[in-house]
This record gives sequence, structure tokens and C-alpha cells, in this order.
Amino acid sequence: MKLLRTSSRNRLLAVSLAAVTGLFVLGVAGSASAGGVAQAVSIPAFSTADLSADPGANWITHNGDLSATNHSSLTQINTSNVSQLQQAWKAHLTAPLITSNPAAETSPSSSQTLAYNGVLYNEDTADRVYATDAASGKLLWYFDAKLNPWIVGKTGASAYVNSVRGLAIGDGKVYIAQGEDQVVAIDAATGRQVWANQVAPYGLAYYLTAAPLYYDGMVIEGTAGGDSGANCIIFALDSKTGKVLWHFNAIPTKPGMLGWNTWPPLSKRPWIGGGAVWNTGSVDPKLGLIYFGVGNPIPYSGLVRPYGAEAPTESVVALNLETGKPAWYYQEIHHDIWDWDESEPPMLASFKYKGAIRDAVVSSNKDGYVYVLDRKTGKPIFPIPETKVPQNAASHTYPTQPIPQGGAGDLIPHTITDPGAWSGLLSSLGNPYVLGTQSQFTPFDDTEYTVTATPGLMQWQHEAYDPSTGNMFVPVAYGISSWSSLPAEQVTATMAYGHTFARTILHGVVTGTPAANASHVRLVALNLPTNSIAWTDDYPTSAATVNAEGAKGLFSGVTDTAGGVLFAGRSFGYLEAYNDKTGALLWTSDQLAGGLRGAPSVYTVGGKEIVSIYAGSPPPGGTTNAETLYTFQLPG
Repeated sequence: MKLLRTSSRNRLLAVSLAAVTGLFVLGVAGSASAGGVAQAVSIPAFSTADLSADPGANWITHNGDLSATNHSSLTQINTSNVSQLQQAWKAHLTAPLITSNPAAETSPSSSQTLAYNGVLYNEDTADRVYATDAASGKLLWYFDAKLNPWIVGKTGASAYVNSVRGLAIGDGKVYIAQGEDQVVAIDAATGRQVWANQVAPYGLAYYLTAAPLYYDGMVIEGTAGGDSGANCIIFALDSKTGKVLWHFNAIPTKPGMLGWNTWPPLSKRPWIGGGAVWNTGSVDPKLGLIYFGVGNPIPYSGLVRPYGAEAPTESVVALNLETGKPAWYYQEIHHDIWDWDESEPPMLASFKYKGAIRDAVVSSNKDGYVYVLDRKTGKPIFPIPETKVPQNAASHTYPTQPIPQGGAGDLIPHTITDPGAWSGLLSSLGNPYVLGTQSQFTPFDDTEYTVTATPGLMQWQHEAYDPSTGNMFVPVAYGISSWSSLPAEQVTATMAYGHTFARTILHGVVTGTPAANASHVRLVALNLPTNSIAWTDDYPTSAATVNAEGAKGLFSGVTDTAGGVLFAGRSFGYLEAYNDKTGALLWTSDQLAGGLRGAPSVYTVGGKEIVSIYAGSPPPGGTTNAETLYTFQLPG
């Protein structure tokens, strides 16, 4: 298919795409409904300066600014008075449930609230969009595209398709990347649809999960679906019309494409797919670059994947904002077989390191490491030596992995710390477990179960950054998983939503083994100027401590403020405030109605500083999402 698009820069792009390399389809808008009472809201085409500044009175983009630092410039709430925070109001997002299958309401949302001039914008777990009065919580309007909530794959499996990360606003519109595969622009004043573009069909495994990014007349987004066989793409749309401006393929399919030489020839690949884009990009306007994390290759099992690093999967990719052409990439895991994909938004930070100011892109991976790279070149700023790792010929493992040194490599343990607890235990295959006591990159095949540390789990819980100290605040977790491949002959190449290549691998916590009680979460302050750990705060999350500790699993992002306060949401419904310089806990909310997965937002209403967070997961023991927006402020 050949699509010709005219951009806002009077540029004509010819985009030639096929199903295997990412198919664009310009879709006609489906039926949509708006409810509530409209309120005129004038959202401008935000300037680069607006989007680059630390948020203050407003919170206008996902993760706070173009650098994705989740740092507020406000100081009214500070370390001396945060203990007085109290709930201002809460609002249940009240669009009708999907009555055809209420279980669709159980998919968790990590949406972050956007705030502009007294109006809040949120999405719920069914990709509905809400505008709420920031002073009272009164619903102004909601938008419901009435998506088909359940997609049945060729295997007969059902899956709920939604976005859940958040929204973008700009140029008079609210933008949502809906899970069913379309980007929609909504009039911010009325809640009515302006345009919709079905970017790539879910029938070929594509879907959207990241919050879109509005910048310079563009809406920039990436597709997920790599785990279901899609060749994922990053793309830019014209914010006024929804027309395609450019796209980038995460999986190379012909010579000259990024990473082509790191893959076997096409004739030796069982299929072409992977490279999911799970989260929002970040922008350096001076360099004209946007940075995205690209996820794992598929299938997970190395038994059917020939040798190769398979770039740019598991990489940070820098793309030219005008054209989408790649400037550089840095691969964090070569030939990944563990599903430790890159799912965090890259964060941009500038700090003094070894006597010089360094402009860095900082990437946190599910492998539990933080990769600190030069923003212009992609070269490591902190040492990241290629390190020999254990090998398995059957799984075609890569001989080395880049392992960060110093604090960036020490957030959490990376090996099995209690090998004695596994003594005498046999796996379901009838032989002893292979223990990763020397490396988390211990490989596996279909003849045995390998137990590895699963450090990191840094996925949706985005970090924050304090430019005054250089501290980066990282929610991180430690756990243990056991891994075994299915036999190669059982690995199939179906490509459709509802089918997942995760079925080509068996993994998870094994009941009755020490893994079941090994996990815990940690909040870490990593000081970038010194590449050292400033402080840590640990929270066990095993069954034995759930009741005693209040089940303080940390799956929300964190938000820092110039008042010295770091806010974090806990999975069992507690919003907490910390001293960002010491890690001391200063305040904990009452237990809220549901789990907290989206990062807090900070803004002002009538001159008062407000902290807002969305409870978008089921409450403890519950099955239906809370779908409740909470706001907190100082008394008076």
C-alpha cells in the first residue's frame, strides 16, 4: 500500500508498507459518544518552551515534560508541611460499564492525569476519556468510542485491548491512542471526535498501549503487539488531520534498515516480528531527536531463533523528529530470551560528571539495570562493559551482555541469593533446577528449568529526577522466575491478537519453591553525578508481610517536587510522600479504593498546590477497577 501524506512542514512523504513490515490504514471514524456538560477549554498549540519546562500550575504532558522527568517546580507543599495533606475530593469516573463483559473492567490502568487551566483529563481502562472540573471533581464530558472490548485470536484466546497509559493534549484537542489500534483526536471543549486514524489492524496483532506525545504539530506514538507477532512501528501523525507524517520499523526487513546486519538472513528467520513500543518517547528539541524504548524479539525461546544480537530490539532508539529516520541506537540486551524488554520511557537529564556537564538519556530496563547514555551519540557515559555470560548452544545465546557498573548496576541483586533453599528440589521435568548463582543471564532450553533472579521489573512505574541534587528516583523490584522452553516443534508462527508468543516459553513463580516468597520492592535514589546509590527504601511483598506491611507494592510511577517531596503510589491503595534527599517517609494517605499504578500529577487550582492520582486497578481482593480520581491539598 502506498500512502501520500502532506505534513505541516509542507513535506510530501511516500510511505510504502506491507503487512509484515507494519501496515498503515487510514480508518473512518467509528461511532462515538460524549456525555456530561461541555465546558469551553482553550488548549493552545503548546510551544517547545511550554512542553520543556518543569510543570508548575499545569501538568500538560505525560511524565511532566518532554524530558520525562516527572518533576514539578512547585514548592507550596514541602517537607515541613506535607504531613498535613488531606483529601480535597474524589470522583468516580462514571461512564457506563461494558455490560457485554464486565470482566473487561479489570484490566489495570496506569493513566497519569493531565491538568490545564482548571480542567483534568483522564482515560479509564476501557479507553474512555474524561474531562473533570479540577476544583470540584464534577464531570464536564466523557468520550466513549464504544470499542469492541474483546478480540478473539486465531487460537480462540480472548484478550481485552486497551491503552491504559494516558493521554496527550495540544492544539485544542485531547489525543488518545486506543488499544484497538487507532489514534483519536477529541475536541477539548465539547468531547466530540475530530479525527481518527486506524494505524495498524489488530487482526495482524497490532495494538496501542503508550500515552501519545504531542509536540510541534505532531502526535507521536508507537505500536505494541510484538509479543503477538507484529513488526512494531513508531509513527508521527499531523495533529490537525491525523495524517501520517513518518514511520519507523522496529524490526529490519531489508538491507539498509537499522540493525539489519545483526539478524540472520530472512530465509533463516522463522518469522519477522517483535520490538513492541510500550511507553511514551522523550524529546530533545535542540538536537531534534525523539527517544523511544524498543521491546524484545519474538519468540522468547532461543531454540528457534538463529544467532544474532537482533537490534534494535531491547534498545534505546534516537529518531529524527522531522523524518523518523534513526540517528543511533544502543542495545541493552543482545538476543533476549528472558522477556526483559525495554518498557520505560527514556528520561533526559543533564548533570556534571567527572568535571563536565553531560546531557544524558537514561534508560531503565526490566533486567534491573540503568543505562546512562550520551544523548547525541548514544555512547555510554557510565561504564557498561561487554561481559561474558553463561552460554547454551541450543538456545543460540549471545556470548556477552552490556552490564552497567557502579550505582547504575547495583539497584537490586542480580543473582539467586539463597541457593541452599533449592537443595533437593526437583522441577516438573524430574530433574534439579539449574540455579543462576553467577549471572542473571543464565540460559535455558527445553531439557531443564533454570531459576534466575528477575531483578528490576522496571516497567510502567516511571522514575522522577531532581535537577538540584542529580538524584534519579527509581521504583524497582526483585523476584525469582523459573524458565524452560517448549520443544522447538511446538513453537508456532500464528500472528493475531489473542495469540501470544509467550506460549512458546514456560516461566513464572513455582508454587512450593523458595521463589514464592522471595520478592520485594525497593525505592532507590540513584545519584547520577556520582553514579552511586544515595538511599534506598525496601518493602517486602511476600504473602507473610502483606497484612503487616500494608502490601506496599510499588507499581505506580513516582513524582518529585521542588519542595523536596517525592510522591509514590502503592499497589494496595496508599499514596505516600518521602523526603527526596533522605528517603524518610513523611506522610501516608488513608487506603484508597483501588490500586495505584499511574504516577501522581502536581498542579495548582486557585493558587493551591494539588496532588492528583488515579486509582485504576481493582482494590485488594476485588475484581472490578476502582476507576476513581483522588486529589489532595493542604488545609485552609
